[in-house]
Amino acid sequence: MNQVVRIFPEIHDRNGNFKCFDYDWLRSDWPASQWEIRDPINPDFENPDFINFDCIVAPGETLLDYPDLVEDIKKSIVIAVELDKNFHERQLTFQARSVSAITNFAYHLMRIYREIIGMGFSSPSDLDAVSVRSLLQRLVQPEHISRRYAKRLAAYFDSVPLSEIPVAIHHDNRVLSGVKQQALAEAIGVTQFRTCLKSLGLIKSVNRQLQEHYTGVKFDTELLERDTDPDKSSEKQVRDLYRVLCTFHRQSISLTDFVHPLVVDPFLDTNPSDAADRALQTVEVRVSEGRTRDIPIPVYLTLLDAAARWVLDYADELFELERQMRDNDTHKKAQNRAVRVLSAQSNQIGKVASPFPLGYYRHHQENAKESKYSPEFLAIFQEYLEQGLSPKEIRQRSGLNKSQYLYVTRIINDYYDQNVEHSGLSLNYALYGILPFCCQLLLLCFTAGRESSINDLRAGCIRRVAGLRYINLYIPKTVRDYEDLPTCALVERTVRVLERLSEEGRMLWDHDKLFQFVDLKGDSRLRSFRFDNVASRFMDFIDLERDEFGNHWNLNEHQFRRAFAIMYFYRYGSDHETSFSALMHQLRHEDWTMTGKYLTQREAGAAFRQIEEEWLAGILLKGRSNDPELESLSSLSESVQKSVYQTDLVRPSQAERALKKIQEDGLTIEFLNFGAVCLGLSPGRAEKAKCAIKDGKEYLVAFHKASERFCDGCPNLVQCSSLVSTGMSESDSLTDLACNSPILDSVIGSGDVNDQG
Repeated sequence: MNQVVRIFPEIHDRNGNFKCFDYDWLRSDWPASQWEIRDPINPDFENPDFINFDCIVAPGETLLDYPDLVEDIKKSIVIAVELDKNFHERQLTFQARSVSAITNFAYHLMRIYREIIGMGFSSPSDLDAVSVRSLLQRLVQPEHISRRYAKRLAAYFDSVPLSEIPVAIHHDNRVLSGVKQQALAEAIGVTQFRTCLKSLGLIKSVNRQLQEHYTGVKFDTELLERDTDPDKSSEKQVRDLYRVLCTFHRQSISLTDFVHPLVVDPFLDTNPSDAADRALQTVEVRVSEGRTRDIPIPVYLTLLDAAARWVLDYADELFELERQMRDNDTHKKAQNRAVRVLSAQSNQIGKVASPFPLGYYRHHQENAKESKYSPEFLAIFQEYLEQGLSPKEIRQRSGLNKSQYLYVTRIINDYYDQNVEHSGLSLNYALYGILPFCCQLLLLCFTAGRESSINDLRAGCIRRVAGLRYINLYIPKTVRDYEDLPTCALVERTVRVLERLSEEGRMLWDHDKLFQFVDLKGDSRLRSFRFDNVASRFMDFIDLERDEFGNHWNLNEHQFRRAFAIMYFYRYGSDHETSFSALMHQLRHEDWTMTGKYLTQREAGAAFRQIEEEWLAGILLKGRSNDPELESLSSLSESVQKSVYQTDLVRPSQAERALKKIQEDGLTIEFLNFGAVCLGLSPGRAEKAKCAIKDGKEYLVAFHKASERFCDGCPNLVQCSSLVSTGMSESDSLTDLACNSPILDSVIGSGDVNDQG
């Protein structure tokens, strides 16, 4: 033990005892049932995650009922972080060098412990070679299959009368009633039913039985469809579980700190990677769909255009409306009426994605609740008014008091302008739901930052140096620190909007984060917004096209990287060597190899190539070529050209043929400075070039000779007017925001917006 203390002082004190404190990345007390985790490289970065040790392991028992096991799990996490270099071996052990990796390690290790307890053992020390092989077989399956969730639940329902099943009843039907799933999970000793379709089917069936016993109460009886089959194994998860198990074994045999070490080697005659390969051959593996399906470029531009309009055109009017309404302490309906009247005066009504006129002040959802006065009652009341009856007589016939009488007359006379046509949005949701969403969308698209970096943005993150704009972003994974990245006026304007949105919350709660707000609900609570929840509502609000299955397009980091790839390619594609360096710097990659992998081997490389192919297809469709093989692609109608460059999602057969030609021949483009592109770098086309230089058996293209006169008639030349001008009139704000970039012209220029920043 003394030797261990000398070798690993990071985790032991002077007496050789395991340290339960003094870890910068651990922001909770050691005994806590939930740990707050920070980045081990930069613990001051405020983007924590949490590890909850209070998980269900058996009927009526949680992991906290096994304190020795919890202690071993916590020690294993600390060792994985602090002694990563000592124990890590590529493809054999699990690296815990980031917040997400630490939490993944912890939850994979807890899954292993749940399986061990489910096998009837009390700790890893009880396992022999046979039981370890059984454990490996269980880990290759989804947990709800290895621990037989559905069979346990069916046995529970068979043994318990319907009246004794725990149920949550909501008589107002604002929330669907149903069986308490957490109580069921505790009763049968499982974690949750979200991934077990058979268990969810059993629960929905019981909900249908319960609905027959509760008149007027709506129960959750529908089973939603899933995009993937949760009963199939996840290859990545199996590999991670095997590596975590190997890591814990290596820790166990190298240190004496564990109460219950795993002594038996799970991979005695193999390694985790090869063992996972063999195990995955014995089960059905979930088919990987690769990267998320790309949103078609025209659809993406429509989304970005709408977001830019909100930030540039609509934000100031929303702020002014908020200022006017802040001091309005009247009741809800009067506030709603005031919002409708004031927003009806906006000059932005009828414009693309406009929120005006607004319909409500705070909670537009509450309007969906049925009035306590039925249409029949209101019709009779109106007849009394038309008959000229006195207010007293009407109150007597209707059974109303004075205030109720006044309220009903206002409803009938539409005093609150409830029947006035409006957008259906509330001022609160527009300001503190949609506007932050639009800001985040634009920042993700125009900075290439990750979601964690954007969510961490602080007030004052924009600064100017020598007339150039920079945004201070946290760079995860590589730099693990804050750095200044070059940016554009649209990003600066977006940050200014966020600073105004978050101003009150930052003053009241003494913080500097931009994505935390005090909204119009009047309780001074600090709130953030849910990106995914707002995304679907905003897409519906702007009538954005859905995919062929009728689903909303999925917005995630890949989609934002793809958007940045589009802008990067359009803006800097004319200089591959320089642009590669620029992209490497913008992405904060540590060396050329990382950027090379990003552009070629990984999913982003496919996105870049796809964008290049789509754009080149458009150039071939609209351009003029001297090559007979390409000429036939150019003689297309205006409607076909529109399908590529505008918002028609149905790509005609001619456009598909152009794209297929590019993909089959591997065509690539080099931008020329006179409104054309050269195909000379494409396979087999260098020898066709007028400027070709023979170098042994190969041909080289002399781009330095390129000019409109010299290249005229070259089969590799494709001229296209869209490369010369976007066809839009220049303005100061457009030039400032778009930097003469075609992609930014499309996003901002088509919206006829002005630089407000």
